[in-house]
Amino acid sequence: MKRLFWVAVGVGLTVVVIRKATELRERYSPPAVVDRAVKGATAQATTVLGRVREAAGAFGDDLVEARDRREAELHEALAAEGRAPADRTDARGQARHLREQARTAARWGAEPVDPASSGGDYPGRTTRIDDEDDLPYSF
Repeated sequence: MKRLFWVAVGVGLTVVVIRKATELRERYSPPAVVDRAVKGATAQATTVLGRVREAAGAFGDDLVEARDRREAELHEALAAEGRAPADRTDARGQARHLREQARTAARWGAEPVDPASSGGDYPGRTTRIDDEDDLPYSF
């Protein structure tokens, strides 16, 4: 009986040792190590990319906010009292835009666009090069 007990203990220990050795071999074999490394690196890269995306988005939002604030400051500083900033969608803004095109065309030797024929807001008047009176601000 004593011998049978020790044989059973030896067989049991042998089974446990073989299973643990197989588990360690599979765990530390090159493909398993590579898989673990790839999974860990992917998780870290995903985390880092997420943080970079968040930081870039916040930076872009800060830039837009700063630009809008600066634009408002410039409009306040440059706009004449009692006048709103020029809007290119209204008739005066469109006429001003056409005059700018005419000046640019004249500088480059092209045919200028005639605001009167394009529906300018000064009927019966010719295009003026000097439009200081029409600007909401002056330099």
